[in-house]
Amino acid sequence: MFLERRPGAAGPLAIAFVDYHRFTAINYKLPLLDIVVGAAHLVAEANGITRAGHVRDKIAKLIACRRRCAGSPSWPRCGPGRAPRESGCWIRSP
Repeated sequence: MFLERRPGAAGPLAIAFVDYHRFTAINYKLPLLDIVVGAAHLVAEANGITRAGHVRDKIAKLIACRRRCAGSPSWPRCGPGRAPRESGCWIRSP
């Protein structure tokens, strides 16, 4: 729709979107995971099952997922196949 009569620009636009999304997704994933972990704990607490093994296991997995996300915010900016921009951000090499 935005690239009418310019199909050659579709590929670079798609790559730019992917790189931008990878770079910014960490900004909303962590708060969302915090909400999910908190809500899971509150629901378990309301039902009196916070000490049940399967509940503790699931909440631990949610916390581990959150920590993995928090520990990897730099992966979209570095690594093989990436080239630096003048701004200091790293982008995917074409």
